Amino acid sequence: MGTSQRMSIGTAILVDKSTTPLVKDHGTLSAWRAQYITFQAPEGGILTIVNIYAPNSSNDRAPLWWKLSQADLASDNYIVGGDFNYAEGKNRGKALGESRMLRREAAAWHQMTIHYGLTNAWNLNSFRKMSRKDFTFDNGRAGPRSSVSRLDKFMVSQEIMERGGRIETAASVRKLSDHSPLVMTVWGNQPPPENPPHYFDISLLAEEELRKEMVAAWNGDQERPPSNQGWPAWLEAAIQRVTSCNARLTKDKRRAQGKHARTHAKKVQLAEIQLQDDSANMEVREILSDAQGKLAEIFQDSVARNRHLSPSTWLRYGNTCSRTFFDFHWVGKKKALIRELETESGTVTSQRDLTDHITDFYKHLYASEADTVGLESAREQCWSSVLPRVSEDTNVFLTQELSISEIFKAINVLPKGKALGHDGLPMEFFHACAKDVAPNLLNAFTRCSKKGRPRPS
Repeated sequence: MGTSQRMSIGTAILVDKSTTPLVKDHGTLSAWRAQYITFQAPEGGILTIVNIYAPNSSNDRAPLWWKLSQADLASDNYIVGGDFNYAEGKNRGKALGESRMLRREAAAWHQMTIHYGLTNAWNLNSFRKMSRKDFTFDNGRAGPRSSVSRLDKFMVSQEIMERGGRIETAASVRKLSDHSPLVMTVWGNQPPPENPPHYFDISLLAEEELRKEMVAAWNGDQERPPSNQGWPAWLEAAIQRVTSCNARLTKDKRRAQGKHARTHAKKVQLAEIQLQDDSANMEVREILSDAQGKLAEIFQDSVARNRHLSPSTWLRYGNTCSRTFFDFHWVGKKKALIRELETESGTVTSQRDLTDHITDFYKHLYASEADTVGLESAREQCWSSVLPRVSEDTNVFLTQELSISEIFKAINVLPKGKALGHDGLPMEFFHACAKDVAPNLLNAFTRCSKKGRPRPS
């Protein structure tokens, strides 16, 4: 990722949480212009990624290539990518001026590529091209001042080149950048990771048709359990049907949203491919601008939805409270340490004495009879005390069968925005579908209170 120096930001390398434990080292090779990060590859070996944001002038780029060629990066494999601000051959474009490589820069460039054994991944047959778009930069101008070229690259070392992968120039979004994203995937030796666990999408409950479909899944083929199956087992099966239905609806919703975004992205790519041959075509540029604007709106809506989700929604993964859940709720909280303790023999302040005293206290708490004054009388009073019996009317009220109104009252007081329990259903589902699920809950709870206990699950 490269940005303007005027923004006081040069380059950035973003690493997800699952990759963070593999990071061995990172740092800056050239202020504003180059940084690196080193990973321990899962299949063995060391991988170094270098992010570049090169200057516009050839005379300014030459010192950068020399500096990189002298860097002490002991690694097995290298990937050097970013905005090189240099285009070669047919990708050079028009009116790029100082993006040409002069003799002094050429010597430094060849020294760097030979030192790390780098080759442009775009020119390799082992990397499958996923798009026909050749350029990554478009200045957005029409007529003789228009310019399109491939300023962004991925340079890879020998082993990465042999492993291969795929590379693609994605659709650009002018409101975000005048560069198109260049995406590269390298094939690995490890099997792909398992799909992340599904979390219940409560936003689907706001749409009536989707809510009815989940209620139908709750009822299933039989609204009452068969004779050979009790209500607890039926209730467990109903919960599984609802979670599976929500997972399917969420997948369909994301697929539809992705299709809508891909439709506009395809329009952007087709328009940009046409501009490769005729960059002065104003009609195509209008189509490109309209598609880029709609694509930017889709991205902005997606970001806005994610920002407005409650933090607990993002923590609804799996069937238990994850470590992320507790890390989130304990951010900024300090541990309450015991710094001194008043005892019969005086004040204890040192950590070692505190540990010994607390350990000794709990070790002998239930080990033997204490000689505390009044212990016997307190014990006698405790065992001889009898709680008063409830009245006959209260006893009738407490032992009567559950009613549907009590089920509704219980649902109404259920808190929202909480992490999921082991059943996988959030409280929002019961609030939104109370009228539909309450009769089954009443039958299940009544049967459990009469015939036995509910299933552990």
